[in-house]
Amino acid sequence: LKIPSALCVRASFAPQVLALLVFVWCPFLAYTHVSLLPMVRGLSQESAVQLWQLLVAIWVTIPLLVVGGVILSVVRAAGPFKMFSAVLGCVLAFHFLVVPSIATTMAGSVLLQVLFVVFEDMPIVGWIWCLYHVVYLQMHIKKSQAARETPF
Repeated sequence: LKIPSALCVRASFAPQVLALLVFVWCPFLAYTHVSLLPMVRGLSQESAVQLWQLLVAIWVTIPLLVVGGVILSVVRAAGPFKMFSAVLGCVLAFHFLVVPSIATTMAGSVLLQVLFVVFEDMPIVGWIWCLYHVVYLQMHIKKSQAARETPF
């Protein structure tokens, strides 16, 4: 839902996208925090680990590989390559060592809530903040500029 909404964000659709985010997406995020994320602890170990692996891949691993690949394709120094290799090693260790051990624990549930806030809620809050100001500016222009004759 976020990607199709992002594709239709043009200035003329800002009020509709803002309404969609506030009245559809935010309640879904609240439902996810209250109902769906706590259910992960009740899943079987294998299912919980698979869900965790998917979310960590979407939120961390894939963006790391894409951004790191772009940077390393341009920068030919050894320092960034070593740094990327170290960070990638840490992410892989998190995937294979940490995720299986915390997937169904209370600590894992708390960490999942925190990661969801960081990677899902905060970007939506930023998007709503920006769209609010776009709509506010549009309404101001409509009120103050509508009666004026165009200078062109």
